[in-house]
Amino acid sequence: KLPWRIDWAARWGIHGITCEPAGKDHGAAGGSYDTGIPICEMLGSQPPHKMVYEWIQLKGMGPMSSSMGVTVGPMDALGLVPPEIMRYVIARGKVGRHIDFDTGPALFQTADEYERLVAEPPSGSDDDLSRRQQVARDTQLAALRLSQVERGSDPADSIAGVSFRHLAMLAQIKSNDDDVWDSLRRSSHLDGEPGDALTGRMRRMRNWVDGPHFPDAAKVEVQSSVSEEARANLDEIHRSFLSALAGALADCEWTDGAIADCIRATIGEEGIGGRDAYVALYWAILGKHHGPKASSLMAEMESEHLLSLISET
Repeated sequence: KLPWRIDWAARWGIHGITCEPAGKDHGAAGGSYDTGIPICEMLGSQPPHKMVYEWIQLKGMGPMSSSMGVTVGPMDALGLVPPEIMRYVIARGKVGRHIDFDTGPALFQTADEYERLVAEPPSGSDDDLSRRQQVARDTQLAALRLSQVERGSDPADSIAGVSFRHLAMLAQIKSNDDDVWDSLRRSSHLDGEPGDALTGRMRRMRNWVDGPHFPDAAKVEVQSSVSEEARANLDEIHRSFLSALAGALADCEWTDGAIADCIRATIGEEGIGGRDAYVALYWAILGKHHGPKASSLMAEMESEHLLSLISET
């Protein structure tokens, strides 16, 4: 067996390699790439083009190191994160800049960014764009293209009609996947049976939600009754709003859109600030001052239980 530095250089010629990306440790002056050049030439081959990239780091923990236990294996990562988003994390980055891989709160922001790009990919002709805008457009389109597992596939298929955030909420409040599919059919996110893309996303989402990486701030647990802490954080303005909302919701169609309209109308009628209104809702429903999109969460609850909670305050 050849020493690995010789083996690497020999394989360049054997396999006809024309470009060999490698980490910055291999690409440093006098590193394994530089020592491989004369070996490759001595064996009668042309060395490949050198492309050096930065390391992938775990957010808040520095560069990955198996010896130090600071690492997430590719199969572990793919058990938590959809492959398209994993590929996007790498494809959007510049090769000379390190990548912070975050399986915590920032994963929501990365998924949001990917979904916005899928929904509204950059466009515009070269004649209408500056050189900088052309580069930005082409870079984003390339990142989107390279994020797909199958070449030429439609990026919209990777989302399967359901946002990452909405799926995270459903994974927490629906213990059974069939209940999730029923919910998505009612909200018109799903027509018929779920495909492989959606079932795969749901499997990974449950792994993430049930594992150690899921951020505490994103956890959703609907209260069985209004907690004492929630009552202490609700003033008379909050209670008046919740009381009025309970009356309005009693005659409201139980859909995300209709509930959202009802909340906005009650906010206007009660003269309460929008942020204060939603904080009151979250305290009553979740026992904390923040949460996922309120109308989407409320539409997934039994109307009787929701009305009981907000009337109880």
